[in-house]
Formats: sequence, structure tokens, C-alpha cells
Amino acid sequence: GCAPDMTDLTELYKQLCKRYNIEEQECVQDGLAQGSTLDLSNQTLDIGTCAVLGKIMQISNVINKVSFGDCLLKEDGIKSILLGLCGNTSVKTLSLKGNSIQSSSTHALAKMLRHNNTIIRLSLEWNNLGLCSESFSSFCEALGSNSTLQYLDLRSNQLGIDCGPHLARALARNCSLSSLDVRWNNLGGTGGKALLESLHHNRTLSKIDLVGNGIPNEEISAIEMQLSQNSRSAIMTKEYTSRTGILKQQLEERERYSAQQIEYLERSLAQTDLTLNKTIKESMFQTGKLDEQLRSKSLELEALEAKYELVNSALRLSHERVTSLEAKNNALEEELQKSQEEALLHKKNDKEELEHVRSEHNQEVRLQQKTISHLEAQK
Repeated sequence: GCAPDMTDLTELYKQLCKRYNIEEQECVQDGLAQGSTLDLSNQTLDIGTCAVLGKIMQISNVINKVSFGDCLLKEDGIKSILLGLCGNTSVKTLSLKGNSIQSSSTHALAKMLRHNNTIIRLSLEWNNLGLCSESFSSFCEALGSNSTLQYLDLRSNQLGIDCGPHLARALARNCSLSSLDVRWNNLGGTGGKALLESLHHNRTLSKIDLVGNGIPNEEISAIEMQLSQNSRSAIMTKEYTSRTGILKQQLEERERYSAQQIEYLERSLAQTDLTLNKTIKESMFQTGKLDEQLRSKSLELEALEAKYELVNSALRLSHERVTSLEAKNNALEEELQKSQEEALLHKKNDKEELEHVRSEHNQEVRLQQKTISHLEAQK
């Protein structure tokens, strides 16, 4: 289900106590009522209560600071709490000061460091991590691979000469720790040399407190010199990170602006597409109408061409008939002229003949008259 908020923590504690038949502790209720900070320092907590608190750590994302300082927790109690913290994503500061952590509890601590990606500050002052070399080695392996822890307090943990190399190997691999406190242990000169060697591979540590370890002053000076170099590198890295952050921000803003411009262009393009599609549709519609009109005109033209052919044929026929009539007319005119010429010739001949007949008649009349006159004269 959903992670509980601050007001639900005490209610969750009561429910879990009831479910697992654990007696409620008033100090725990008061601590959970504080919300984001759970401070149970100097309280006596039984194993059942620790199991319930481990369960709360596992499912709650409200608490970000936890202290079990000087509680002298039993081994199983510590394991329950650390198991709960393996899956926690809100606790940034954890104090387990003064709980005699050693052996299997140290293994549980190592497991928590391997799985937890949230804790930044871890205080383990006044415990016994150095009593068992094997479990401390496991803790150091986990520390080497952890990438979130920045501050670690290992004061007064009975870290002997044999613990130095384990711790040095962890520091050589770790890339997040910036401050380590190992005061009042017994790392000695050998441990000091191992730590100095590890700093040649570590660029994030800027502070190690070494007082009370029997480390010679010249080694402490060499370590401090290496740490100051790391500090300068850290400052430069921080400045570089800051500048990179600013550049990244500017780049992101530019990318956002570019994305906005692209979005605007895409919208404009989409609008242009819509307009273009509309224009194309309208053009297609107009083209369709024009095609229809063209087809209609084409049919009309075909009809006119057919009509023209008919008229042309009729005209040719008429022309032929006219030509034929003209030929006939010419023939008739020629015949008429010939007839007229023949008539005129006949008329002329008839006239000449008539004149001749008339002349002969007149001559005969004159002859007769002459004869009559002669005869009369004879009488």
C-alpha cells in the first residue's frame, strides 16, 4: 500500500505491535510523533520493538533522521533495524553510537550499506567493529561499493593494526565519502601508511580525523597534504559541476526553446497542410467542374462538327447542282444564241428572197403595164 504520512506513524506502530503481539513502548510512540526525526537515544528497546521499528523503516518514506545512540541494542534488535533500512528510501542520517556492534551485527551493517542508496551520514562511534577482522573486512567491502555515504564516524571502535589495510582498500574504491572520523583507535604507523597509499586512488575524501591512533606525525602530515589536494580538487570539481550545471541548464533551456520552435513549426506546418488540403480539395472540385464543362463543351463541339459536316455536305451538293445548272444554262444560252443567229439568217434570206420576189413582181407589173399600154395604143 501507500507509505504512511507523519500522523499515521504512531497508528502504524500500534497496528504492527498488535499484529505481532508486541508490547507498545511509550518512548517509541513519542519518538514517532516527532515525524521526520526519530530520536530514541538512551532508550531501552526490546527485540520485539526493534523488529516493529525495522518494519516501519521498510515501508515508511517519512523519516529522514534516525538515532539509536547509546541504546545498547541487542544483536537481533540491531539486525531487525538494519534489515528494515536495506529497503528504506528516506533516511539520510543514521546514528548507532554506543551499541556494542560487532561480529554478526557488523555483517548486517555491511548488508545494509550494500543495499541502501539513501544514507549520507552514518555514526558508529563507541562500537566494537574492529574486534572481528573478518566481519570488519565485510563491512569495508560494502563501504567500498557504496556510492551515497558522505560522512562516516568510526571513533572508538577498537580498530587495530590489521583493520588499516581493510579500511584503506575500501577508501581506494569508494567515490562518495568526503569525511571520515577514526579517532581513538589503534591503526598505528602501518594503518597510516595504508591510508596514505589509498588516497592516491581516492579523490573525494577531504577530511580524516586521525588523533589517538599512534600514527607518526610525518605520516599524518603527508595524509593531510594529500587530503588538501583532494579538497582543492573537490572545489575545482564543484566549480566544474556548477559550470556544467549552468551549461546544462542553458542547454536544456535552448532545447526547450528549440522544442517550442519545432512544436510551433509543426503546428504551422499542420495548419499549412490543412489549408493546402482544403485548397487541393477546392481545386479538385473546381477541376471536376471544369472537366465536366469541358466534356459538355466537347460534346457540343462534336455536335457542331457533325452539323458542320452535314452543312458542308449539303453545300457541296448544292455547289455541284449549281455547277450542273450553270453548265446547262451555258448550253441553253449557246443554243439560244445559235437559234437566234439561225433565225436572223433565215430572216435575212427570207427578206432577200422577198425583195427579189417583189422586184420580180414589180418588173412583171411594169411589163404588164407596158404591155397594156402598148395594147391600148394599138387599139
